[in-house]
Amino acid sequence: MYYSKVAATIFTIAISVIPVCHAQAPTGTPYTDPETNTTFSTWGIPGPLGLTFGLALPESAREVDATDFTGYLKCSTASGWCGISLGGAMTDSLLLVAYADPNSKPETENTVAISPRYTTTYTLPAAYTGNLTITPLSTHVDKSTNSFETVFSCTSCLHWSQNGTEGGAKTSSGMLDLAWAISPEKPVLDATGDLQLVRHEREGTWVAQV
Repeated sequence: MYYSKVAATIFTIAISVIPVCHAQAPTGTPYTDPETNTTFSTWGIPGPLGLTFGLALPESAREVDATDFTGYLKCSTASGWCGISLGGAMTDSLLLVAYADPNSKPETENTVAISPRYTTTYTLPAAYTGNLTITPLSTHVDKSTNSFETVFSCTSCLHWSQNGTEGGAKTSSGMLDLAWAISPEKPVLDATGDLQLVRHEREGTWVAQV
């Protein structure tokens, strides 16, 4: 089923009482993407429903809070979706939901879409309406391994503002609170063109050293 009050309650319990993979090492593993030659600090969630998330920040990010970053995301669910919270929680944080675009044409069948979302409650996140720009730099969908990956630039993504509520990630602290979620179920677009997501099957939080 799609997000409901019951699903939201389940998510609330899972994310606030029993966070998964919170003990993950803060120090990232370096990874250089061969297509863009960008080096990331990456953190991986193992398993058949797993993901790897990577960050490349400006050199000044430890002195001045950055607003932009280059991201790497590899998800083990080519038919489903995975997401990252840049604020460490589902609510009041900028959420990036990625999925292999089912509407892509044959000549762009490797397209991975990233949808920025936001919610103040534990319900289906709505489209984020703040000012940001997400630019894909490289995307690949591998149906043989049921996975997809994307490299993208995210401008004005580490500070967010939605309907008067503001937040942001403090890169100058040297640590970022992040969260993840993943589902094998295919996202769909409703009649209005909005993204509808089936509730995730795995989720967790971690603290990333930057």
